[in-house]
Parts: sequence; structure tokens; C-alpha cells
Amino acid sequence: MGSATHYKALMRKNWILWKRNLCVSIIELACPLILFGLIIVIRGLIDTKNEEAQNFLYDGGAMYVPQQEYAFFMPDAAHSFVEFSRQLTE
Repeated sequence: MGSATHYKALMRKNWILWKRNLCVSIIELACPLILFGLIIVIRGLIDTKNEEAQNFLYDGGAMYVPQQEYAFFMPDAAHSFVEFSRQLTE
């Protein structure tokens, strides 16, 4: 029973605050609607077309392997980070 009266009092307080600040309340309601409408208009102006899916890993049937100076992975566990960084700078 107590929670229902608290809820009723809270709703009454919110209604009073909404009436006192009518201009601000209208702006609070209008801003999201205006922005939503703007997004819909912009989306309608953009020309959309579906592109065919592309696979960037393969080039003409051969697998793409980056060159050594751009490969930032350890070639095997035997190499240390220092040796690997020296290979990159050479």
C-alpha cells in the first residue's frame, strides 16, 4: 500500500514540475523528435546500393602474405623480441 501512495505522490510532483516549466518540457519532447526526423531525412537522401562481397585475404587464388617488414608477429618461438626488432630495422 505504501509504494502505491509514493508512486502517486511522485507522479503528482512530476506533473506539477512539468506544468511549471512548460516551455522546457516541450523542448525536451521536441528535440528527440526533431533529431529523429533529421536522421530519417538524411538517410533518405543518401544513395544506397549493395556491393558484392569481397575477400581481401586472397588475390587471384594465391593467399596474401604481408612482407616481412610489415609483419608484426613472431616468426617462431626461438626468436627473441630484440632479434625480431633488429630484423625489422634492417
